[in-house]
Amino acid sequence: MIKPDLNQFVKEVTRVDPLYKAIGLFSHYINSECILVQDMTISKGKHYLFATSESEFTAPIVRKVMLLDAFYHRDKVHLFVLDKNSHRVFIIDVNMESKKNECPWLLADENSYEKLKEIMDIKLFCKNDCSQPNPSSDLN
Repeated sequence: MIKPDLNQFVKEVTRVDPLYKAIGLFSHYINSECILVQDMTISKGKHYLFATSESEFTAPIVRKVMLLDAFYHRDKVHLFVLDKNSHRVFIIDVNMESKKNECPWLLADENSYEKLKEIMDIKLFCKNDCSQPNPSSDLN
């Protein structure tokens, strides 16, 4: 009788991914630049600020949301959040496979509004890359 390797099975089932880890039943560690929360850990039932813009040329829209649930599937973390004003549920995807620093949205603690606003303003101003010299500044 062949006995299966239990340790290998446990390793595959409980794969620890440094990008995402469920912590108990209510919290999730998400290692993403889009998550501006202390220790990158978000918890069900807690309130956060969700910031996004309709396009790269519009001002950011900041919503108060509550995390309803989160799960990891095929290199994405899906966040289910409730907009506190409209009472609509949104699904926000975090692409954990992307090598680029792509954050079309940001999720932050409620007390991080100023930090969130500053980051979104910089993203709006820079659009793509602030390290490139501004050609219009040479037109004096």
